Amino acid sequence: MVDLLFAERVRSHLVEMVPFVEKKMFGGIGFLVEGKMAVGVSSKGGLIVRVEHEETLILIQEENVGPMTSSGRISRGWVIVDQAAFFNDAILLDWIERGVFFALRSAEEEEQRHTRRKNSQGNDGE
Repeated sequence: MVDLLFAERVRSHLVEMVPFVEKKMFGGIGFLVEGKMAVGVSSKGGLIVRVEHEETLILIQEENVGPMTSSGRISRGWVIVDQAAFFNDAILLDWIERGVFFALRSAEEEEQRHTRRKNSQGNDGE
């Protein structure tokens, strides 16, 4: 069951940062920015945060941070931060900002790839 009070804490920070969409995901609530998952509230408790693939193994060494797993394997690019870590809003905000930054950058990179592909296709017939 999703902790609705925790979800409201997350939502209240996001509202002040960027436009977002909420979706039921992973048995919890996902918060998408520019169509990309930024953070989510897990049904098992904690905050799911989208991070750089390369950072995953480093971040899970931190206290209250664990890997998101699928079929027993670590899903790189995702971490779960236990709610115990969020004893103040500044820490929660830091993790939300990390996920939002990832989502914004990911959306921008996808747009750039799409533009390059579109431009290269348009130049084929010239």
